[in-house]
Amino acid sequence: TTVFLTGIATAGIGLHIVPFLVGQGLNPEVAVATVSLRFLASAVGGLLGGVSADRFTPRSLILLAVSTRAFSIIVLIFAGTFLTAGISGVLGGLSDGIQSTVLVLFLVSYFGKNNVGGIYGINRASAVVGFSAGPMIAGIGFDVIGSYTNIFWGFLLLTIVSIALVFSTKSKIQ
Repeated sequence: TTVFLTGIATAGIGLHIVPFLVGQGLNPEVAVATVSLRFLASAVGGLLGGVSADRFTPRSLILLAVSTRAFSIIVLIFAGTFLTAGISGVLGGLSDGIQSTVLVLFLVSYFGKNNVGGIYGINRASAVVGFSAGPMIAGIGFDVIGSYTNIFWGFLLLTIVSIALVFSTKSKIQ
């Protein structure tokens, strides 16, 4: 469920971030640069997630990643300069990279290695459905209300629910 919800928020924001930032008064070049920063930070987040997984539990790293995503959405909603947009992009990218790198380890720690293939397949399918739904939700929402701000607040709420879901998990492997 967490992967589905964060997929909605991630793709919903990711595919609408440029028009949102332009609507916030930033020029298109700055908005596109924010997307580039997000992708670069995602690569760094993947590396950091891998190195950190040797020192910290997958659950704590997923909590960190999803919490960072929530903070990046808050920063984005109030972004009015390249600095704030860039900070949001970097934080969102780090979150994406860490979560995608550590997710399989999280699943193994929860379900065990004998079940991880099938569970990861279901998880991945759930993420892709979320990735598909998020941009449609944002687009339809924008068409109906004329602004991305409330939609992004909704995506923040989904992310907070995701944090609560991960926080409530307990490992089944002892």
